[in-house]
Amino acid sequence: MCTYSVLCFFRIPAIAGLLLFTLSCNDGGSPMDSGDGNEAERIDFALHAYDYAGNYFFLDSAYKTIWREAKAHPLSVIPEAASHSRIKQIEVWESMTGIGEVSGVQEALALAELPLIPSGARYSDAIRGQPRKQGSVEAHRFRRLPTGSFTLDRNLGVLCLLNLRSDRSYAVSYRVEAGTTAAQDDLRCGSFASGSGGNDTLVLKLIYRPDFNPAFSILWQRQLRNIFVLADRSFNPSDVNINVYYRNDRGEETEFLGSRPDKLLNITGLDRVDNFSGASGPDGLPDSHLDLFNGIRGELIFPELEPFGEGLRSYLIQNGGEELAERIMFSSAYTREPWRAAQDLTHDRFLIRGSCLK
Repeated sequence: MCTYSVLCFFRIPAIAGLLLFTLSCNDGGSPMDSGDGNEAERIDFALHAYDYAGNYFFLDSAYKTIWREAKAHPLSVIPEAASHSRIKQIEVWESMTGIGEVSGVQEALALAELPLIPSGARYSDAIRGQPRKQGSVEAHRFRRLPTGSFTLDRNLGVLCLLNLRSDRSYAVSYRVEAGTTAAQDDLRCGSFASGSGGNDTLVLKLIYRPDFNPAFSILWQRQLRNIFVLADRSFNPSDVNINVYYRNDRGEETEFLGSRPDKLLNITGLDRVDNFSGASGPDGLPDSHLDLFNGIRGELIFPELEPFGEGLRSYLIQNGGEELAERIMFSSAYTREPWRAAQDLTHDRFLIRGSCLK
């Protein structure tokens, strides 16, 4: 076995700092050695494009632009535009299905589209009086979730519901930084519990509802479908082996698309720099300094929001592969529910394969 080591700086919050990133090549095909004379057990994974996590959401579609600008650079540089929409405060609410009295529960109107208003302003009667419609304007009894029930990227506007229940609705209220860091010019979306009278009906922004599907177009467009759970436990990203494959017409899994020289790791944005030299350009390995992994939750994060759809198409068109892009892009992975996308056998040819230490 031959082993190479390189010292890398990771910007992922959970593992920020310097880590020794070790790459091993196995001459004899034997399992990786754990270093203590015992073979380390690995967990294999094989995921389709529609096997995304499903519990990540943009608070507003405007944050998609900020995500794309940030992820256009391998180091995920936060763009200047983010400073005018950075989230300073948030409350996350979960609907209650029972009718009994529960402490902290409040009546609320949850709207899929809700404008930002000055912090001291009140939503108009026209907004509050909109007719009820599933996925657009809904009235529920909500309870406020504790902060440990979700995570928030304040710059990119991405909310992760850690214990999402498919039979519940979820809504938020949040405050953003506007022109300056001063509180006086902050803007607010929704009502905060602290600003209500306790018995007042809150106005919230709807994020998720039961029977989540593309018919609820506004909600559907704000779900992230580029984050994948590789293991049901935390792992060290340096212990992950991963590749992306395409099943061709002969049924063979290949790292390439036809005769093109580009590897799918590069096309999907996982390999954009040389890990050893730091120079721009792929080296055939996932980028070690890119925010690709959430080691705490065992997740892979593609920089492209639709890595096997619009992201694939954009890359190929820029490199003279427009006809190929239109033929193979897996659009239904992003426009249909996962179970429906799985029925699109013509385009369900992409696989994320690999393993991580157990």
